[in-house]
Amino acid sequence: KHVPEEFATRHNWRDIRGVQLLSVSERDFYQGLEAKEGAAAIPFKLKAKWYLDRDSKVERYEHVIYSQTRTLYRGGTSGGLHLGLTSILHWPYPGVVQGFNRQAKAKMFASLNGSFETLLHDHVAGYLWTSRTGPKGPAGGDFAKTNFQWIYGQRPLLARGHPQLGLVIPAAQILTHGGFHWVYYAAYPTGHEGRWKTSRVAIFLARFHQDRLSGFQPRPQGSPQGSSQGSS
Repeated sequence: KHVPEEFATRHNWRDIRGVQLLSVSERDFYQGLEAKEGAAAIPFKLKAKWYLDRDSKVERYEHVIYSQTRTLYRGGTSGGLHLGLTSILHWPYPGVVQGFNRQAKAKMFASLNGSFETLLHDHVAGYLWTSRTGPKGPAGGDFAKTNFQWIYGQRPLLARGHPQLGLVIPAAQILTHGGFHWVYYAAYPTGHEGRWKTSRVAIFLARFHQDRLSGFQPRPQGSPQGSSQGSS
């Protein structure tokens, strides 16, 4: 399972919000549930932990991991493909990042020049991410290859084109059935700051053709690059 992890910097003990991956065997999981201590007795083991800093540590003003899950799609214990869902909080307010530098955030936000990302201020959006695991050993492990490019490419998987949905939280698993991938998600009309101030929440179901969660669509002639998108 994935649970939140706070990373320290010289500014604050919980300056960067990330995530950690814990694992446990099915046998140990159910034995732990049946123990007197209950869930506290489940012997989870830390496999990996990370946060977003591909460009720099100040990315914590631009986006932080709000929640993250993954579903084994193909393969098994010796290696396979996982499909994941990540909720990203974009451009959080000062209360979220403890060692907040208002000037750093203001400078970064001003550089957007009215791009799509300006619509995501204080918004939580749902993204696809993938990981390919390999056999245990120097070249393998639980995260032989991971891909967070959909986050850096600003291509939300869910509720794309509806910036009025301020907070989107996907379910824990991607379901695959009948030739489609199915994703349930909750959506709020307010941003992260106002999430407890509204009772308006809706549950949606997104459907994608199997193996077509992401693809490429050509741009008009003369455009410098193509764009990636899912099919629904």
